[in-house]
Amino acid sequence: MLHVLDNVYNWFVDFFAGHSHCTNFKGEQSDFQQITASIIQGSGLGPARYVVNAADLIPKYNSNALIKYADDTYLVVPAGSISTRQDELHNIEQWSLANNLKLNRTKSLEIIFVNNRRKHSTQLPAELTDIKRVDSINILGVTVTNTLTVNEHVDRVLSNCAQSVFALRTLRAHGLNRECLHNVFNAVILAKLTYAVSAWICFTYAAERERIEAFIRRCKRSELCSAKTKTFAEICEVYDSKLFSNIIIIHVIYSTNYFRQSPQLQKTTTSDHANIIDCFQNVLHVSLMLILFTEIFTVTFINDCAVTIYNFIVEVAVCQPLIL
Repeated sequence: MLHVLDNVYNWFVDFFAGHSHCTNFKGEQSDFQQITASIIQGSGLGPARYVVNAADLIPKYNSNALIKYADDTYLVVPAGSISTRQDELHNIEQWSLANNLKLNRTKSLEIIFVNNRRKHSTQLPAELTDIKRVDSINILGVTVTNTLTVNEHVDRVLSNCAQSVFALRTLRAHGLNRECLHNVFNAVILAKLTYAVSAWICFTYAAERERIEAFIRRCKRSELCSAKTKTFAEICEVYDSKLFSNIIIIHVIYSTNYFRQSPQLQKTTTSDHANIIDCFQNVLHVSLMLILFTEIFTVTFINDCAVTIYNFIVEVAVCQPLIL
């Protein structure tokens, strides 16, 4: 129950009521139909309505977790609770029906994270009905494989950046001056390379980081970016520091004096992702935007890596304000 003033409530009712929809196709227009359930895109009330609508979408079992951000919902099930998957999906379907929604299983995916370093093979659970099982998944724009690696993400980002390099060369050939060219590089290519980098950099191998460093060096030699452009390692340190500082300043853990009362945390380096992730858990409910349920990713874990991927999703989500 939301406690709002009468005049505010009446304004909400007036804002949400009276919307209709029609379809134009090949010169023909359908009759107008009243819209009785939707989120108005681009409205100031849209995000708040997401939060209110999905606030009561909670897991049925305490051992599981539901992470909701933008238009994605992640059901996190640890190895010890595999038997609860069907119950959790049924719980979500019942919540959807109660909120005039429907779970679209064809858009839902399941990924099972396993430890590929173990010598013995792991017996995977049976596949869920009408839900596709995949080996990699896109988590808020970052591709993660079922062995907790981001090699596919690095491949995709470098491929996209290579296409952008061609576009930059074309712009330069048409007379774009050097300063503007460098600005476009920073706004397009560097933004792609550093998207949510604080979340996924710790899952990379040295060879993958070197590929990114080599790409930046080639751009410098081609004068597509400034000679003063930092190395990828230095850029990551800057983003880590910026992210950590913003969390301390903006979010609630600063107002609770949690860091001021803990000298040990005050000395924590920003490159220490394990300690940063612990801090992110304290701002989860502030940083994540709860959503209107549209689709679900079911994440099941073997060998107790649920905490790792849970924190990963949280960290990517927390990075969003710094990226957009």
